[in-house]
Amino acid sequence: AIDAHLADYVKIENVEISSFGLNGVQLGANSSVVSADLYDLGGYGVNMFGDGHPATLTPGNSHVVNSRIRDWAKWQRVYTPAVVLGGVANSVRHCQIEGGPHSSVTLYGNDNTLAYNEISRPSQEFNDMGAVYMNLGPNPLNRGHVIHNNFFHDIGEGRRPLIQAVYADDGSMGVTVHSNVFYRVACGETCHAVHGNGASYINV
Repeated sequence: AIDAHLADYVKIENVEISSFGLNGVQLGANSSVVSADLYDLGGYGVNMFGDGHPATLTPGNSHVVNSRIRDWAKWQRVYTPAVVLGGVANSVRHCQIEGGPHSSVTLYGNDNTLAYNEISRPSQEFNDMGAVYMNLGPNPLNRGHVIHNNFFHDIGEGRRPLIQAVYADDGSMGVTVHSNVFYRVACGETCHAVHGNGASYINV
């Protein structure tokens, strides 16, 4: 709907984006989505995958704030989260993210922050996934992320196996998870609030 990944200093505020066959918003550096309502999308909600410069750790300073994202990935069902939180020093704060067939937030890059969000009912169609999913092992320089003061609830709804609230997969490392609330993380021993698959340096 809005592709601003080649532009800087863009603010998208007080908008409703819906009934679009592809993606919602793609941001560039020093940009933000504020007080937006995104729903009924064929692809992801917001993508910040290239904001900042990993080689120099130059911050992207892009943010999604006080927004609601629901009913995304209607067409691209797999690895199409509500928010792709990548790049360097970007954030998702004070947002409500609900539902989705696969992950809610995919996290990679460096020094990104996920804070004060409500995240619920992820991975409604697939197993072995997380509301917040990281696959950082192939690039061990991807680290420094902080996940704090979020409310995760109804994880693994329908008792799907291997659904985690925070999933550090494939040797991911260098992540801090603190001061979150996890409520109704279902499906017994195969579901966890925080789970690492070969992960290291995960500070909880």
